[in-house]
Amino acid sequence: MNLNIDKSNWTKVKLDDVCEWYQKNIPNEDQADFGIKYYVTANHIDGDSLKFYRYNELADGQKGPTITKHFEKGDLLLSTRSVALRKAAIAPVDGVTGEKLLVLRTKKKSELIKDFMPFIFQSLAFWEYAQNSASGSVNKFTSWTKLRNYEFLLPPKDQQAQLAELLWAMDEVIESENKTQHNIAKYLEAVSGRVFSRRVLTFQKEIPFEIDSQSFKEYNLNDLCDLITDGAHASPKTVE
Repeated sequence: MNLNIDKSNWTKVKLDDVCEWYQKNIPNEDQADFGIKYYVTANHIDGDSLKFYRYNELADGQKGPTITKHFEKGDLLLSTRSVALRKAAIAPVDGVTGEKLLVLRTKKKSELIKDFMPFIFQSLAFWEYAQNSASGSVNKFTSWTKLRNYEFLLPPKDQQAQLAELLWAMDEVIESENKTQHNIAKYLEAVSGRVFSRRVLTFQKEIPFEIDSQSFKEYNLNDLCDLITDGAHASPKTVE
């Protein structure tokens, strides 16, 4: 899809002009008093996603001692490690995270509206800049000190609102299609279980599907398939 957008009135800005790195530390012993219930790590965030939906409860006892950085619902969490994975998404809850995730939000009186902000971090140009700014050999990492200088063209606020409405609507369609594909996969899994298993499978929600298997015949696998071999293999060498 090609969108003919007039960018003649767009303004070049730096990320630091419109976004800020929110830094509030809540020590482990005080988190319960602050009403903190959830924590998030980079593993909870999928690459190239606008939002994330996974998080853990503090009550599970698995939270690391360095996960003390506060964030609020609607903040954007950006992973500074392994930037090639492109993890930057909106938080659905309040909670705490670790130092490897930046908590970003629009500045007060910012020219960037909140609903448009996530799409800045989904652009190829941003992630190319992030990867070029990264250090390290394998798991490359970057920092706010480097990312804050990223420059991009920013539309006027009224255009941001229009674009944000369009882009969020497109994201909802994509999410709906993904859920449909997931449901189809689960349905096929259920059907396969009913056809090829003698036992009754248990589901959280019963699937209304019945198969009359009285006319089915039972075979051994070697009645239906040929065994194909490709010769002997040497034992692998171990590396100390």
